[in-house]
Amino acid sequence: MSYTILNNDGSTLAIISDSTIDNETTSLTLIGKNWIGYGQYWNQNLIYLLGNFASPPATAPVSPIQGQLWYDSAGKKLNIYDGYFKPINGALSYANQPTDLTEGDLWWNSSNNQLNLYSNNTLWTAGPWNVAVDSKVYNVSNSGTLPVTVIQSNNNIVGYFSSVAAPIGNLNTTSAFLSSQTTSTVNGLTILGDIYSTGTLTVSGGVNVGGSVVLRVSPPAHNTSTGVAGQIAFGSTGTSSTYLYVCTATNSWARIHITDFGPW
Repeated sequence: MSYTILNNDGSTLAIISDSTIDNETTSLTLIGKNWIGYGQYWNQNLIYLLGNFASPPATAPVSPIQGQLWYDSAGKKLNIYDGYFKPINGALSYANQPTDLTEGDLWWNSSNNQLNLYSNNTLWTAGPWNVAVDSKVYNVSNSGTLPVTVIQSNNNIVGYFSSVAAPIGNLNTTSAFLSSQTTSTVNGLTILGDIYSTGTLTVSGGVNVGGSVVLRVSPPAHNTSTGVAGQIAFGSTGTSSTYLYVCTATNSWARIHITDFGPW
């Protein structure tokens, strides 16, 4: 007489005929009536259950059912099966976002090493962010040590600053970029790229520009147009002439006519 094995929800999981075994439907071996040597499978099933199928991910339990436990012996975590094995404590660690995250789930994005929190149908990045400030004391080949704070974005150095002046190329560092800077010096803030500010950028020291200076203030229409002392603009205001505009006081502009005196 066959055994009808039911699932936890009452549905039929498997039918085991007499004198047969089933080791495909679940992670355990299901034993039919009158199977000779059934004790071997029975005892082995108990060991699997006792150790929660402890194994590395490469040999995780096959054919798991909902609610089944599995101990990841490589990651040292206990997991529960709910469509896939989820760690009971700690974050889900996958290169791609899981498709069935629920409220409060944590997901460790192993592709970019970021922790994410799922809440209110939205995935929030908890960090670390791709912008990092790395403050170190580097050795200088000819003058002891130099404290340098390196600013990184997406693992690329975008700037650095220090209160001490020294050739960057003399730093004893594994950074290929810093080692290659033979002429630049650290003395204040250095930004490796454009600086764009929609507000006010205040610098208490000098400003050395290694690239182009672009004036982003639109030319004023009148000498009383809105402006802040120190603003500079370049262009024209509807005529064929081009001017350099300087705001000398609040809402007070002066301009210099730019003329062409012929070829250089």
